[in-house]
Amino acid sequence: MLSGRVVASDTIQNLFSLNLRGDILGAPGNSSNLLPVPNADVWLEKNSLIFDKTNASGVYQLVGVPEGENRIVVKAQDSSRSNTYKMLVNVTKDSELTDNEQPDIQLKEAKNYVTGILRDSDGKPLPAGTNLTLWGEPFTVEDNGRFTSPPLPEGFSEAEIIVVSNAFSNEVIIKAPFISDTAPPEIEIFLPAKDKAGNSAPIAFLTARKGGVPASKISPNEQITLTAEAVDPDPQDANNLTIQWSSDKGTLATNSAQPFQASWIAPDHPGMATIEIRIYDSQGAYGAVNLKILVGLDSPPVGPADTLPPTIAEIYPASGALNIAVDTSTVVTLNESIATLTVNANTFVLASGDSIIPGSVTLNPDGKSAVFKPTENMPTDSVITVKLSGIKDLAGNLLVADLFTFTTAMAPDTTAPTNQDTVLAASNSVKGSAAVTIVSSGDAANSIWLAPAGTTSFVESATMTKA
Repeated sequence: MLSGRVVASDTIQNLFSLNLRGDILGAPGNSSNLLPVPNADVWLEKNSLIFDKTNASGVYQLVGVPEGENRIVVKAQDSSRSNTYKMLVNVTKDSELTDNEQPDIQLKEAKNYVTGILRDSDGKPLPAGTNLTLWGEPFTVEDNGRFTSPPLPEGFSEAEIIVVSNAFSNEVIIKAPFISDTAPPEIEIFLPAKDKAGNSAPIAFLTARKGGVPASKISPNEQITLTAEAVDPDPQDANNLTIQWSSDKGTLATNSAQPFQASWIAPDHPGMATIEIRIYDSQGAYGAVNLKILVGLDSPPVGPADTLPPTIAEIYPASGALNIAVDTSTVVTLNESIATLTVNANTFVLASGDSIIPGSVTLNPDGKSAVFKPTENMPTDSVITVKLSGIKDLAGNLLVADLFTFTTAMAPDTTAPTNQDTVLAASNSVKGSAAVTIVSSGDAANSIWLAPAGTTSFVESATMTKA
């Protein structure tokens, strides 16, 4: 017999509908916040008939476990049955021990899964109901040969899906990537014909890593490393496989010296990209994997794809505006949100003639307005050209390149007035004791002249009275 306990963190364990919570485990090696999980399913990966359910204390007992190394699978669901928790562990059965007690097995939430389509050797989808297993857990093919695997917890980025021997093929083991719960990889497998001679298609496998860690979500402009593998049932094809790479977004770089490795740089805007490989044998049969990568997103976009380019909703200063202050910031507002990395000094440019105006470019918190702020005053009385190119919306649609202009204000008149005499028309009269205050420029050499009515030009003469 082989026995042990299934535990979970108190946060997870609280999700289960339990009448008996059990005591907090305080045994050596157990964290004080781990609680036993009753009613969890426990089975042997290679033989799910060796099975037990944990009791109120989280204890299981498996009878009939073969001697030596084995793997145990544990599964539990919360009270709503909407969340699944699993773990796979290696255990050892020692024949000299009567009670092979194993270390506690701690459950983790299982979310990552794989989708795909299974075909027979002629390319026809396998019928619905074809049996598959993952970690010894059964599931079946759905309509049109499609399948969705059970979920696995984080930390198990690769696992083997077994196609149970059926009318179309013998047992087939498929290596699959488990790296996402929101944008799962999709694999396409052509199964070798059952008990028949002839060519069999390779089975493809693809992983994406960032910094050595499996990745399905990255930021715009980040890079991942891609590694492809293949297993071909035909020995003669093992060293004669070729690969075809493609991606619908971003920049894919392959290496002829290492054709099964590639690198991919994400686009500069958020979205979901698909990287596909097809691995061919010498007779043209292939296996395929579609790997979906979320760029700047936590989940795939919802609804139909946005294919419309953004448009300019407002610009300031307005196109053709005059007498604009030389320290004015230029603001361009689009009709939808802008991909942040596409707003920069290369895509939002101000120039006076052939001279680029230095400045900083930022995106307002509304996500729709780009702002160019000059770092020094623009030239006065000049036509300023605003050029927009390369700005994209969140779906990667490009703003049609646009130009508009405005004119800056003239330089202010800072020249001091010259000294001159002042003429006060005689019609400027005062009555009574009122007075007229005459202010000169402060130069004693200046004179004030009183001109009679009707004077249209100033010529110093006897008719003019000098004040």
